[in-house]
Amino acid sequence: MGTVRDKMDDHKENNFKKMIDDMSETKKWDMRKWKGTIEEQANSWAMYVPGVSGSEQALKMKEILKILEAMRSDELDTPLTIKGAQKERIAVSAGVTLDAVANMLLMYKQSLVVHEWLKLKRASGEPMPQTEVEMQNLQKNDTRLRKISMKIMMPRGQKRRGRGSFNL
Repeated sequence: MGTVRDKMDDHKENNFKKMIDDMSETKKWDMRKWKGTIEEQANSWAMYVPGVSGSEQALKMKEILKILEAMRSDELDTPLTIKGAQKERIAVSAGVTLDAVANMLLMYKQSLVVHEWLKLKRASGEPMPQTEVEMQNLQKNDTRLRKISMKIMMPRGQKRRGRGSFNL
């Protein structure tokens, strides 16, 4: 019989594989699908293991869910068009900072990059990553990822603002 840690590792690995399948097989990755994956993780049995629900990762997930719940239906449908006043309304409604909203939108954009990359790999008949570490290693060596990132993170040739920040 495995330990709780072993069960949690298996659970995390199974969730990762399910997420990879979902992302690579879904034609359009939208914020509602992304929200669903976060809700699944936040509501999993692993969150009831002592110490897990208070972890930094679990608290971040809960904050993201508060932000997503504060978004209107039209904002969930078109998250890439959310600008200043909408971000402020969402932040106030969710009881979080403006930076938290901006970071959540950045995380969503990053998930779009991964989605496009996985779709490309699947269409090319390439093997899908089986673990997070494997995915990170594959991404380091895949030159297509930069092109995908530029297309999603800085559409229409937007300029970067400041060091390391993007127009959201």
